[in-house]
Amino acid sequence: MTKIVQKWGFGMAPVKPETQKRRINAAKTLLRCLGETDTVVDDVKLQAVSEIKGCFSRSWKCDQWDWFTVWCQFAFRPHGQLVRLSSSLTAFRKALKAGDQPAIIQAMNQLEGLQLIQLLEIFIGVRLISKPPGLVYALGTRESPNILKIGMTTRDPVTRVNEINAATGVIVPFGVRGTWAVTEPRGAEAAAHQALAEFRVRSDREFFELPFGTAKALITEAVSNFRVPLSIDGE
Repeated sequence: MTKIVQKWGFGMAPVKPETQKRRINAAKTLLRCLGETDTVVDDVKLQAVSEIKGCFSRSWKCDQWDWFTVWCQFAFRPHGQLVRLSSSLTAFRKALKAGDQPAIIQAMNQLEGLQLIQLLEIFIGVRLISKPPGLVYALGTRESPNILKIGMTTRDPVTRVNEINAATGVIVPFGVRGTWAVTEPRGAEAAAHQALAEFRVRSDREFFELPFGTAKALITEAVSNFRVPLSIDGE
């Protein structure tokens, strides 16, 4: 008999306090580094760049037990933006290590254009992000990846998932597979359910059986008229 030992869904593991402290210190170090006009390399700066790059990478690769937790801390920024930030941070670290000032400046300009400073300020808690009216979410488990629960919430998704996982009948904890910020959460949820109607497991439940990639494409199209950008305050 398979035993379920995890207390949270894949991607939603809480970050250990010592790990979070290290990541926050890295973010602060990187912010100071980006504010310097003549950047001098040292191991602390190089490690800070690697640490933050790792946070971005786990957020878009969705391959670690805390990937969604970290993605929340970076305000659900689009995965494409995080991929570009990861690439630019790699170039920045390489330029720092080589002491190549023109390449350092070029990488810093790229990072600024990708809103790295704003995201680091959000991460350490000195900048806020506008909260959307609601979210459509897709939940799933690693054990049954093609069984998805599609719903909506007007609160943060972590609170909603914790409520669902606390239900008596839930054996394997759900994790978030995807979220869509929307202006009218109930209307967007209805549109998503209609688009996925042929995959619905039961007419009175929010469960659907299909690969997440297919569901993601269908939901994205279905809620397109309800989408709202997750804007950073002051931008």
